[in-house]
Order: sequence, then structure tokens, then C-alpha cells
Amino acid sequence: MTRRSRFGLLAAACLLARCAAPPEPEPGEQATPVDSNVEIVFTLELAQEVYWDSDWGDPPQIAIWLRDKRGGAVRTVMVTHRTGRGDWEGKPQCPVSLPYWALAYNEETGTEGAPTWEEPAADGITRATPQQELTERIAVPAGSEWAYFIEINCSGDFNDWHPSFSDEGMKDDYGNGQPSIVYRGELLAASGTATRPRLIGRTHQHVAASKLVVEMDSITTARELFRRIQVVCE
Repeated sequence: MTRRSRFGLLAAACLLARCAAPPEPEPGEQATPVDSNVEIVFTLELAQEVYWDSDWGDPPQIAIWLRDKRGGAVRTVMVTHRTGRGDWEGKPQCPVSLPYWALAYNEETGTEGAPTWEEPAADGITRATPQQELTERIAVPAGSEWAYFIEINCSGDFNDWHPSFSDEGMKDDYGNGQPSIVYRGELLAASGTATRPRLIGRTHQHVAASKLVVEMDSITTARELFRRIQVVCE
């Protein structure tokens, strides 16, 4: 092979390499990472007049979590302080607070039962209980698919179906009233995605059951605790 031929082959190889390489960003432009993330942003607005009308007047307990639709893995986004820390002011425990989240949390962490004062949830997911509005963000891989869940429970919101004492004489030992209710939605993690969850069921007034109850006729004011639920990807 002549020197000129070798030079021609080398020049052709360099040209091909430049064509195969990704284009360089223009001045002032940032390159987009191949494995980029997007943020799921949850904005929850509470109807204060609803929980003020309960026997205790305290804001509700809330949990938000994700489940990977491809692999099934659970990720807790947040849980309010009392449930996450087991801090119940005189009560040793309250297993009926957010029992559906507790099941997902057990799956996520390999634990059993709701968090306790001795074994609380991690600081990274526990939040002060919001009075009116809550905004939470979590980063996930772009293009991933998730189901998300929001559970809410206002204690002391008794009604005819969930009284403090039943006609049979059963006492509500935890002051639960209407049990927690659960919303579910789905999303594709892509910037600009917006989705709205739907109410899928409730838990039990007296025990931490492992399955949701789909009957919702007995739920009255608890349906009105959220004034707004907004879920978007940024």
C-alpha cells in the first residue's frame, strides 16, 4: 500500500468517527445526559374547614408513594410526622392511621407493621403535618412508568356509619372515625405529563386490614379533605 493510500484511509476513518459522534452543544447550550431524570411534583391542597369540623380539629395524616410498573419496586415519597415517627401523644400506637401505606412501606423496607417511636421511618421521608398545602418532589428516570398512591386520614371524623360507639357497643379505641381513603393514578415520567388520581377505596375503622374496601357509601366528609390534587412531571 502506498503512502498516499494509507493517508486516504486514515482521513476516511476520521471522517466516519466524526459523523458517528454526537454533535457538540452550541456555545452556552448544555448537553442533555443520556440517562436524565425528571421530577414528579405532587401538590396537595387541604380543605381546612373539613378537618376543623372533626372532633379533634387536627390536620389529617398523609402518605404518598410510588410503585414501579415495570419492576414493582416501592418508593415512599413522604409520610406525615405522627405516622412516620409513631408519635401519638399518649397512645402507644395507632395502626389504623395510614395502614395501606404501612403495607407498602413494609414491602419497601423489609419491616413489619407501621413505624413506631422506637423504630421510626427515615428522616428523609417524614414531614411536618401540613395545615393547608403540601408540595413534594421526587426524581425518577425519564421514560419510567409509575403507579402512585395518596392515602389520607382525619381522626375523629365520626359519622353515622363510623361512630365512636357502634350500636353493638364496639368502641373506636383509636378515635379513628372514618377510615383512611386511598387515591391512585398512573404516569409516564416525561416532562409536561399531568395526571389526576381517582379514589379507589378505604381501609377499616377498627383494624389495620391488608386489603382495601371498595364500598365507599359510608365515607362522607373524608371525601372532601382534598380541595386539590395536582400531579405533574417537570
